[in-house]
Amino acid sequence: MVLVLLSTGPRALAAPATADDPVVPSAGEVASANARASAVSTQVAELTTQQQAAQAELTALQLELSRKVAAERAAQEELDLATAVADKAAEQLDAARSRRDEARAAVGSEAAFLWTQSGGTLQNLDLMLSASPESVSDLQVVMDGNSERAGRALETAASAASSATAQEDYLAAAERDQAAAAKRARAARTTAQQAVDSAGARAATLSRRLSDVSARLESLRADAAALSTARSDGLAAQARAREEAARKAEAAAQAARDQAARDRAAAPPAAPTRAGGSSSGGSTSSGSSSSSAGSSSSGSSGSSGGSSGGGSSSGSGSSGGYTGGRSPAEAQATARSMMGSYGWNTGGHFTCLVNLWNGESGWRWSATNPWSGAYGIPQSLPAYKMATAGSDWLTNPTTQIRWGMGYIKGRYGDPCRAWNTWLSRSPHWY
Repeated sequence: MVLVLLSTGPRALAAPATADDPVVPSAGEVASANARASAVSTQVAELTTQQQAAQAELTALQLELSRKVAAERAAQEELDLATAVADKAAEQLDAARSRRDEARAAVGSEAAFLWTQSGGTLQNLDLMLSASPESVSDLQVVMDGNSERAGRALETAASAASSATAQEDYLAAAERDQAAAAKRARAARTTAQQAVDSAGARAATLSRRLSDVSARLESLRADAAALSTARSDGLAAQARAREEAARKAEAAAQAARDQAARDRAAAPPAAPTRAGGSSSGGSTSSGSSSSSAGSSSSGSSGSSGGSSGGGSSSGSGSSGGYTGGRSPAEAQATARSMMGSYGWNTGGHFTCLVNLWNGESGWRWSATNPWSGAYGIPQSLPAYKMATAGSDWLTNPTTQIRWGMGYIKGRYGDPCRAWNTWLSRSPHWY
């Protein structure tokens, strides 16, 4: 914002005020007003610089916090994936072990059958029941060549046992990955928590500073505007007073000229000149001279009045607590529970609100626009305006939602009007 303050030039400031000047401010007062205006401009510039610096720091703080929270979220997603893989591996291992046990049971049945067929000889039975997958081929050589079914049972058992062993190795690897992901997630969460703790306190300080600076700027601008108006009004009044004085002086001069003209018209005519007589001639000459002197005196008086009026006329002519795992779904549930307090329904109005803040932030409480500094679920700009809803606006989704709903209520009436306005603008904003 540029402040335009009316100012007289150096020549006008140097002109002394006359004793009969009916207008204030005087030249000295004008000079003082100009000095105050200059001081105001300097303060505005300094405060504006402070405001811009604090806003830049706050935006950087929001972006850093947003990055760390995003890293924490990514680490948690990695952990969730590793956990899902480990759970799947455990499920597959259970299935492999079941197949292995079933295959071993089948081998036992075949061994029992062969034992009864061989007249109770325990040699084949012991070999089959104690056989390992590696000794299957050797055992098949030992067994009767007609026991093809027993051979297939042994092969199936060996394959199932091998699959179970491989699955155990896979599960062990998956569990190691899961443990590493959990460690990274814990570290990311700790980092995010530390960032939130630090950022929350700093954001509260910056919010107060920005609010104070904004209030002082508004006050200074109001004072500067009032000073400009007073100076403008004073100059206008001064011009009107001098114009009135010039008009009166001109009227007085004209009246004097008119009176002089009337006096000349009322003077008696001069006596005629007689012929002869030097004595009469001298007397006549003396009278004529006297009359001429009187006339000259009258004319001089009129001329003096005009000069006074002209001098007067000439004089006139020179005159704005970190909840961690609060997901977008949880934030939406919070918003739904608050709809009634604003006179909105949980049907169409809530759908419009979900769409609106999906478009703005994806309902992520740490969402930051890197270009404008808009922040949070409702994308407040500047972000610190949300401090009116709570000092924990930087990290508390509920505080952000409360502020955003109040903003929508005051500006648009309901979320659907805000949503329609958002859709009508490109780029979108509300």
